[in-house]
Amino acid sequence: ILTSLFNKKDKIVYSSFVLKLSTGSFNKKFKQDDDKFGWLSSKKDSVLAYKNDPFCGKDFPVNYFNSLSKMMVEASKSKNINLINKNIQIFLYSGKLDPVNNYHKSLVSLAKLYRKHNLNVVLKSYFGARHEVHNEVDSIKFELYEDIRNFLKEEVK
Repeated sequence: ILTSLFNKKDKIVYSSFVLKLSTGSFNKKFKQDDDKFGWLSSKKDSVLAYKNDPFCGKDFPVNYFNSLSKMMVEASKSKNINLINKNIQIFLYSGKLDPVNNYHKSLVSLAKLYRKHNLNVVLKSYFGARHEVHNEVDSIKFELYEDIRNFLKEEVK
């Protein structure tokens, strides 16, 4: 679908259909927030800062999604996963309410895939957090920072 929507003669093509299929559904569970970016964070100030940033909240052209889907396919191939250094630990985290990774389920699948390839993975989900865990309420944000600090301290040993 993406390839057929992208006309090589046109440098930038936008599609409301593709946008709706991708990011358009992210706010479905957060309608009460009365904001199309409520899926980012439960912290209203963080969402407002995002909305007011001139570099955020823009629609992506079709070719972005085309390239992203191709990269995801490549990244999940065994030959490429086997290139990852097995001597390091990988810290994967997400908000339990993050629609981008299907409410943490996609990250669990990624961790399983990595472990299948003998990679050392630490997986953590943050209850109550949405997509931007680092921009959540202080209790969640500080828990994340503490977990990252502890992870890095362990890695340095």
